[in-house]
Amino acid sequence: MADTQGRIFPTLDPPKSKVRAVVLIIPAKRSDAILTLGKQLSGPEQFQARVRQIGEMAPWISAAPYFARYIAELLKPRASN
Repeated sequence: MADTQGRIFPTLDPPKSKVRAVVLIIPAKRSDAILTLGKQLSGPEQFQARVRQIGEMAPWISAAPYFARYIAELLKPRASN
């Protein structure tokens, strides 16, 4: 996301098969955060902003910080809302 100036991302339809996806989020450099988020944010603030964006784009995708140790758990099926 840091290599685009787009602020609105397309909505991704849920997969028709049993596909699971996890996005590992790495804090952006200061200049990239300013470019893509409009202001300098701390790592945790960037994480929350990206989780929100991914949730709006594709709520079926799980997000985790890059240092997460529970990735296998994130790939398990989640209950439908």
